[in-house]
Amino acid sequence: MTPIAVNFSHRKALARQSAIRVTSFHDEAEWPPLGQALHHREGAELKNSPESAAKIGRMQLPPNTGETVEAALAQYLESSPADATFARRHSALRLYAGWTGAIYLTTTGQFLFVDEEANPPRIETDLNTKSEVLALVVASETFPELAKLLPLRPCGATTCCQCDGTGRVILGATHSLVCGQCTGLGWLWSEQADAEDDGDYPQFETAVARFRSFASGHGHGSNLRFVDCSKVLVLRCGLYARIDSPAISTANARIVYEAAVARRLGVQISAIAKVASGELLAFIYGPDTISQAEALMYPNGLKMSIPLALPAARVVGSATFEILRIFGGRRTQRNTHEWLKFRAG
Repeated sequence: MTPIAVNFSHRKALARQSAIRVTSFHDEAEWPPLGQALHHREGAELKNSPESAAKIGRMQLPPNTGETVEAALAQYLESSPADATFARRHSALRLYAGWTGAIYLTTTGQFLFVDEEANPPRIETDLNTKSEVLALVVASETFPELAKLLPLRPCGATTCCQCDGTGRVILGATHSLVCGQCTGLGWLWSEQADAEDDGDYPQFETAVARFRSFASGHGHGSNLRFVDCSKVLVLRCGLYARIDSPAISTANARIVYEAAVARRLGVQISAIAKVASGELLAFIYGPDTISQAEALMYPNGLKMSIPLALPAARVVGSATFEILRIFGGRRTQRNTHEWLKFRAG
């Protein structure tokens, strides 16, 4: 496995890996056979011993991966998911859904990232191992049998001090999230522990404090509210946002931040607008793949951004926002995604 961060220069080489261009989940005839267009992963032999897991390299999976994924996939398809056509055609189980796409694992042990923001959508294979482990950890909460695909703890590994070996970071009395330091495993490789200083990835509270100071230094004050990207709409008549309470918005932002830190491909806190109350609306974004990180020129660490001209956003309730979303249609949603993606660049 690859227990250490992928540095920015290494991304260029990995980003050259091929990608399949596709049309949509429902256009089954347009999907090419997966094996004809994807490069095979290095190290075709599948292993899951502590010795192989401790090596720096590609994600190693056990020989029974196919049977395990196939069983979980059958259970997944029983719910008639929106991506059922894609899942059946490629024998791929959806593990983790992010803002820009989703991570899948096929019955042949191939990790895929479907970039749903590309036009047309495309399949990428340049996930780093932290992304793969994190996706498996998240999916194992729904499909417990996937936990046996995770690497075994090797000799020399150290207990993660951030989560005390539990793999989860506690938020309040009832909430927790996957630990970004160990990607939910509860332990660190010796090489990983040595590489903790690779990249500037501060704790969430520290990152937010830095951004408040950054915003204040640019004349915007430090009154900050995080917003979910799915709750923003860019219409011809202006920018609209549906914001949650400070506690909920901060908790959701922390989850996104920790997931981005776990991937080790860079993370950005970006201001997008101001509201009538004077609050600065901001969102957090982290690339899902090495190609995205390379295309957006993300540094290996925290990036902060505030546009020179901040638009005003109108805060609306849930019902109004839903009406605006339906009225705007898919074109408005695509335009909003493109607008936010530009802000994340």
